[in-house]
Amino acid sequence: MLLAYYGGLNAGDFAQETYETTSRDASRRSRALRKLGYEVMVRKLGWRMTGVGKVRLTLLAIRPGAHEHTFDLPMADIQRVSP
Repeated sequence: MLLAYYGGLNAGDFAQETYETTSRDASRRSRALRKLGYEVMVRKLGWRMTGVGKVRLTLLAIRPGAHEHTFDLPMADIQRVSP
């Protein structure tokens, strides 16, 4: 599954990832992470200016849940959209 990824960070005790709302990639990614035992909160960020123009974004806030930390987050097939 190829996801359109707009950016994020991983600090170990939490991680954040940003996706375009209309692509539904955030919901796909959150379902996959929840199945693996991570706690995931999904929040709409609204319209934001990005390197590709004005886009409606969704934020995933990820906590370790059943894991020791978030450094081991499984990577999806991600296509980075903006710098």
